[in-house]
Amino acid sequence: MMDYLPKGLVGLIIAVIFLASWGSIAAAINSLSSSTVIDIHKKYYKKAKRDDYAYSQIYTIIWSLFCIGVAMFVANWSSSLIEVVNILGSLFYGTILGVFLVAFYAKRVKGNAVFAAAIITEVVIILLFILNEYEIISLGFLWLNMIGAIMVYVIALLIQLMFPQRIPSAE
Repeated sequence: MMDYLPKGLVGLIIAVIFLASWGSIAAAINSLSSSTVIDIHKKYYKKAKRDDYAYSQIYTIIWSLFCIGVAMFVANWSSSLIEVVNILGSLFYGTILGVFLVAFYAKRVKGNAVFAAAIITEVVIILLFILNEYEIISLGFLWLNMIGAIMVYVIALLIQLMFPQRIPSAE
């Protein structure tokens, strides 16, 4: 591109790429902001003094700062953005998969057991990730997905067996 196109056109193409990426980022942050207003703010603050748009602007700033913080935190993890996304995803994807596995294949397990298993698993996965980062253990980040899925399934089954919930009769 640099060798075959005129200099003005190269600058224009680079500007278009930046604008497209900014548009995607703005859409994601505004989506987070509106979800926060609708799902959280309106639920807990029923007598708001401002309108929803003003709160949406505040949450947009908060989510933007959060995204900047995460970007600064992971800036030196890898040379590839795709790998960084997979590393961050591996902290949560296994747990989510485990919840779905329990829902599909262990229908007797109740929600409280699955929730407790997911919390326990997430703590263990984050600890494994930290131990791996400090090179105390050697574990590829993709293994965290499998470990998380299996842990949620097994722990949820064990919790349900240890604490069976009694369903009240309709008499």
